[in-house]
Amino acid sequence: MDNGTLSNEFTSKEMNILQNWERRLQRGFLSFIILKNFMNLENGEPIKLNGQGIKNKIKTRTRGMWSPSPGSIYPILAEMEKQGIIQQTESENNKNKNYAATDFGVRLYTTLVENAMLFRPPIHESSPSVIDMNKLIRRNLDSLSLREVKTLFEDLKSRLEFMESYLKERIITDKEY
Repeated sequence: MDNGTLSNEFTSKEMNILQNWERRLQRGFLSFIILKNFMNLENGEPIKLNGQGIKNKIKTRTRGMWSPSPGSIYPILAEMEKQGIIQQTESENNKNKNYAATDFGVRLYTTLVENAMLFRPPIHESSPSVIDMNKLIRRNLDSLSLREVKTLFEDLKSRLEFMESYLKERIITDKEY
């Protein structure tokens, strides 16, 4: 993420929080999953959730395979509130604390999602497909005409664009989640 251009969009404190969230995304996704749940809109208004609602959404989304404990959800909510990412909202029954994303929370989420590299698995040089492709390119590129190289490049570019759109559709912008 280019911190130079982002520094125009975020205060120094917000940049520190953004960098902290980038590190979190590299370690684990529960914080991001919780943040993502606040980004769905209902009738144009930010969704209001409490810890139990988040737990239920995650459990439903994972078809019962994962139901995070309150002990993992509530500390994240408290930290997000302290950082100004979410804020308490009016609760109908005054029993549960409801939260909604702040403007900063929405900007944080949008910036993290737009930096798609965070959501792409690293490709290691040791990966067989990368090694095979590198060998093929080194071995054959010199023997190809400029037209053949352009055709190969366009085909590869098209396949990568398809993979990117598929992953964004399936992983990043899944409306149910």
